[in-house]
Order: sequence, then C-alpha cells, then structure tokens
Amino acid sequence: MGFNYARVGGAQLSAGGWIYGKSGYQARFQNTKSNYVEARKFGAKVILLPHDIWGTDHANKSTVWPGDNGDWTDYDNFLNTLIADVKSNNMLDGLVWDIWNEPDGSFWARSQAQYLDLYSRTHKRLRSDSALNSMLISGPSSASQPSTSNSWWTAWIQRVVSDNIIPDQYSWHDEPGDVAVDANNFQAVLKQYNAPQRTVNINEYATFDQQISAGAAWWISRLERLNYIGLRGNWLSACQLRDFMASLLTKTNTNDCTGTGYAPNGEYQVYKYYYKNMTGTRMGTSQTTDGHMDVYATAGTDKVRVLTGTLGQEHGISH
Repeated sequence: MGFNYARVGGAQLSAGGWIYGKSGYQARFQNTKSNYVEARKFGAKVILLPHDIWGTDHANKSTVWPGDNGDWTDYDNFLNTLIADVKSNNMLDGLVWDIWNEPDGSFWARSQAQYLDLYSRTHKRLRSDSALNSMLISGPSSASQPSTSNSWWTAWIQRVVSDNIIPDQYSWHDEPGDVAVDANNFQAVLKQYNAPQRTVNINEYATFDQQISAGAAWWISRLERLNYIGLRGNWLSACQLRDFMASLLTKTNTNDCTGTGYAPNGEYQVYKYYYKNMTGTRMGTSQTTDGHMDVYATAGTDKVRVLTGTLGQEHGISH
C-alpha cells in the first residue's frame, strides 16, 4: 500500500517531554527522529507534533504551559532548541510543522487568547529563519470543524489573517465528522474573513468504529472528490500506538508488544487496492442522497474501477 504522511512527536512515552526536563525532551525528540527517518525511507512526508515533544499528554492545568503569566521564556527556549535539533539532524526534507495539536481540546489547558499568541509567535519565529523556508506549516489542527458559527474557528481565522500568518496547510480533524459538510462551511469561513485558499489536510479522520473496509472506501471517496489530504486517526495506546500501522494490521498475539506474525486486515486491503489499482483518470461521482454511500472511480487504459463504501449504517460493504 502507499505511505504518504506520518504524524510524529513521541506521544505516550514514559519520558514526559520538555516540561519534565532535558532527558524527557531528548527521549521524545529521538523517538520523533527515528519515526521521521523511517517514514522518509518510503517517501512519506512527516508532520511534526511539538505539543507531544513539549509533553502535553503528561500535563494538566497545574503544569506549566507556554506563555503562562505572559512569560514566553521557557517556550521560546523550547522552540529554539527544537528548531536547532531539527536542522542539525537533517529533518527538514518533507517536514510539516504542526504548530499545536487540538488546541480547542484536551491538549491545551489555557485560554484561546493565550493559544493564539502561541500560534502567532511560533509562525513568525519559523518564518524568520530562511533555513526553514522549504518547511510547511499547518494549523490549527483543531478537534472541531470550521464553520462561521464556530466561535473558536472564527477567532483563529481572524487572528491569522490580521497577523498575516496563514498556514501552508489548513488542518482540522473529523473524528467524527464529514468533509463533505466541512467543505462548504470552510469556504464560508474563508469568504467571510477574506482568507486565502490553501491546501487542506484532514490530519486525523475516522473514529475507531469507522476504521473498517467500508468506512475506508467511504472516506477515500470524499477526500478524493475534494482534493483534501487525509490521515487516519490512530486510536491505539501504550505500545500498540506504534504497532499495527494504526489498526491496519493484526498479529498472532496482539498483546505481545515485541511479537511478530503480522497479517493485514480488510481495511488494509482497501488502501492497498486504492494505491495499486485505482490508477488512471479520476471520474466524476456523487454520493447517495443521504450521504451514507459514496463512490470513487478511475478510468484506466484497460477498464473502469469503482470503489464503493458506506458509513452511518449498521453494516457496510466495499467493492
């Protein structure tokens, strides 16, 4: 199957990240580097997750957060250290810097105003370094979806337009969600606040129960129609987080962290078919009226191939 993108940052390691000292930071950075090197072997782009290297999965409201009490010294040190390490370890090729993951959710325990200051500060710092010109920036990677009625999103878009810090990739999550609904809402947001068009990356999509063969085909159909980049969400934890290709594989003993005997599941086979067989010219398709079924089709030199998926039903099928 194809491997186009990875998101890395040392999440869920026992080493707690920057906020727990140098050794915590180094452990998470080295894990990030290892994942980066492995992904690049296959030509995949890599999305860097600084919030994980900071240590938000070990943080709470009482731990230090960037910009607390108006003091950005610690965060600036973190940012400068991480930038220096990325550069010295030759990790710029194919890199996307995701400023902060799900700042409207549990990975940010301060006000949105403080986050917006972090976002602006980070973007400006990254773009002040000419050595980083080839590196993309993504944001806001929100848990919620864009809409003119979503006050969190409208505050974010107003700030990035005002500060002239538009990301290279607009990003958000659909877990759950539907990009077919998002697309029109997102265009309304851009229009209302005079924001420019950019690439869209749904850098986490599909709830765990949607990660089946029929669900995969449904998501592929929608993402393809909109020309959106998409990354499946990884719902596993502990050692399984870095095993099973985010639930695309199984093995003889799924509780054995060091065990082998892997085998692909049905969802893997859909992505494999999509990558290897759905070549040629993409055809125009449309969803069913209720949106529960969708279709992706290509016309090759030999035949037309159709991938059909369903979602929102008790059972689904894919062809």
